[in-house]
Amino acid sequence: MWVQWIHVYYKKQNSLWSIEPKQASWMVQKILKAKQYFEEVGYTEEDVEGIRSFSIKTMYVKIQGEFARVPWRKLVYNNAGLPKWIFTVFLAAHRSLLTKDRLRGWGYVEDATCSLCNNEEETTDHLFFSCPYSSRVWIAMLRWQGIHRQAMTWTNEIEWAERYYKGRSTTAELYKLILADSLYYIWQERNGRIFKGEQRSEAVLSKVITQDVHGRGASKQRLQRRLIELNYYPNV
Repeated sequence: MWVQWIHVYYKKQNSLWSIEPKQASWMVQKILKAKQYFEEVGYTEEDVEGIRSFSIKTMYVKIQGEFARVPWRKLVYNNAGLPKWIFTVFLAAHRSLLTKDRLRGWGYVEDATCSLCNNEEETTDHLFFSCPYSSRVWIAMLRWQGIHRQAMTWTNEIEWAERYYKGRSTTAELYKLILADSLYYIWQERNGRIFKGEQRSEAVLSKVITQDVHGRGASKQRLQRRLIELNYYPNV
């Protein structure tokens, strides 16, 4: 009945596509203005009239358009870690952490030396994991999982994870959890040295990461069995 009324009162003999009501209710105006969204994705009036079933998801995807998938997406969106860990991964992937090289570029600091090794310039790639301190921590966490390789640059670490740990197996989930936890605590260690003058050794930081992984993993049934096997601290 309501649809028939719309056709009689507004459409009349005109094309529904060309109607521009000036005194219609807010709801009617919204419905009629929806044509702009159909036009954006290439639908004509004939196409719309021929639709027999409509999917909001399909329409949303069409409006959103095509985007290249970033290699680190599964490190963030399928990660069992705490939100603050995952957010650190997200910022690192975007290279948006406030590292000293960025702060110096904005004129906030003059010295961009890494606070963990006191040797090279602090950048995202240096912190994860070209820095000798963070490299030793990460290698210890890798070996704890049974992965025997050297630490790589941040870009290569992302690519390696995408190649070998992109699935949803227990091994992959645990790897992504440990990576997020490691990044978070390395960044926290950096901040603690700058703002509090406190520092921890690689062995102590590795133990803290291990404890948090066990604490978080205990709530994930899929990870419990594997974590029972890893009931010891990594060697640094």
